[in-house]
Amino acid sequence: MSLRIIRKPDIILAAALLLVCIPVILGLRIADRNALPASTVVITKNGELFKSCSLYEDTTVDTGSNTIVIRNGEAYMGSATCKNHICIRQGHISRAGQMIVCMPNRIVVEIKGGDEAYDAVTR
Repeated sequence: MSLRIIRKPDIILAAALLLVCIPVILGLRIADRNALPASTVVITKNGELFKSCSLYEDTTVDTGSNTIVIRNGEAYMGSATCKNHICIRQGHISRAGQMIVCMPNRIVVEIKGGDEAYDAVTR
């Protein structure tokens, strides 16, 4: 069994991939840093506005079935009465457009403000 030797075309291909990938990754990181900061946590229950809070004021919101914790510029689901606790496992959110959803209890926690990305534009 012979070992394959790295040839010149292999090195050229690897260098070309690096030359393309590195600027793209750096551009995405710079764009993320320059995005406007998110500012508001909007909590809806049963499709209606329950409460709107500043992302930068530490607080705890009890909806009766869920507890939303806002601390250190992040929001997360502290506790929930639902069976599977997927909403708790969604973790911490801090960027505009991010959401935590508890389907059984019909609770949505969304970060608003800053530079929100659009999924689609319709007329």
